[in-house]
Formats: sequence, structure tokens, C-alpha cells
Amino acid sequence: FTSTCILVILFTSTCILVFLLLIPVLLRMRTLYLLISIAFVFGGDQVTYHGHQVIRAMVDTREQADFFVELRSDYDFWTEVGIGRSLDIRSPPENLSDLHDLLRIQNIKFSVLVQDVQQLVDMYP
Repeated sequence: FTSTCILVILFTSTCILVFLLLIPVLLRMRTLYLLISIAFVFGGDQVTYHGHQVIRAMVDTREQADFFVELRSDYDFWTEVGIGRSLDIRSPPENLSDLHDLLRIQNIKFSVLVQDVQQLVDMYP
């Protein structure tokens, strides 16, 4: 009985230690990896990202940063808003035109970073 208890305690301790060592790695995952994982875990109704784009925008001023903070509830931001930094935003195809127009109105420089997010998802089986 005693040796069994010791084995169980050692196994449990090892599992906890491995999990604790993985926490920093898990915290550094990007949104894309999380999207892929969620899609596979809850794959009953398979989610697809055909036509979704990732837009990279430059945040040059405080006004632009404030604009993006307001926009966060409408889009999937892959990076944090910061002045002097680029910002990556995922948009579904039905919102792309509006997003492009909003960025142009605000005189924000942007480019398409990922043309089709589904192609990235398909790269990871």
C-alpha cells in the first residue's frame, strides 16, 4: 500500500511540475493557434475562416490609438494597441470594406498581412 501511495504522489507531482513548466509557453500562444485549437476541440460545427483577412495597421498618434481602442469590440485584434507600433486585426470578409474605409478616413497606413486566414488554419492539421 505504501509503495503505491508513493508512486501516485510522484506521478501527480510530476504532472503538476510539467504543467507549471508549460504555463509560460502557453501564455505566449498567439490568437491564431488558439483559434485553430478551439476549431479542432469544438469541431462539430466546423468553423472556417475563408476570406478572413489580417490587416496590419500602423498606429502613429494618440488619436489613432484611441480610435483602435474604440474599434476593438468590433474586430479580432491579434496584437495590442500601442503608439509607434503595428497592429494586426482579423476581419471577416463581410466587414473588410468597412474596415478599409474606416482606416482610410482616419489616415491610417495599412496593408493586408494575411490574405486568407483559412489557408493558415489548413497548414496545421
